[in-house]
Amino acid sequence: IQPVDMKLLAHDRREAHAVTADSDCHLDGGRLQCRQPVTAGSYRLWIIPEPLAEQAGAGLLEASLRNGLPTGHSAGASRD
Repeated sequence: IQPVDMKLLAHDRREAHAVTADSDCHLDGGRLQCRQPVTAGSYRLWIIPEPLAEQAGAGLLEASLRNGLPTGHSAGASRD
């Protein structure tokens, strides 16, 4: 995977990183947990399977983005 920061005039490509299909993510008591985050020099990300993302809902996913991914393995938010 190679994330790209879509800046207005020039796109900034981030460091490419090999990823696995199994990110070991699940919901646990209102928290989104992933045990295998992708960590590179300039970013950290979780690869969340589409069915789990739908189950988590937009509020939890947006809260995870807004709050930043924790250094641990879970991000939580109240679900509206």
